[in-house]
Amino acid sequence: SRQIRWSLRFNLISVIVLVQVVQIVISFQEFLAGTIDFTRFWHFCVISLMGQLAPEICVMFAEYFTSVDYAPVRSLAMNADLGVVQVVLQGFGQGFFSTSLPAALMIVIV
Repeated sequence: SRQIRWSLRFNLISVIVLVQVVQIVISFQEFLAGTIDFTRFWHFCVISLMGQLAPEICVMFAEYFTSVDYAPVRSLAMNADLGVVQVVLQGFGQGFFSTSLPAALMIVIV
């Protein structure tokens, strides 16, 4: 399972790199043709890179908080013998924290 996830992640990163290279080449051709200035070319490159990396980073956060391979789910499972209320409260807390990191990322990117 872990090997498959990393294989899929590697494939996704390969596609991101390929798309980014194509975008840079096409934008650079537009810059050389004079249809866009250097500032717009640079902004296109940065916006494209952030738009492609942000979802992958959010998925990594989500995987960390929901996979049994990582500490948040393990600690939730270890505290399951303390009762339902403990599990629900800890689950709510981890859920709120897991959504705050991607939300902060989106605020920084935008």
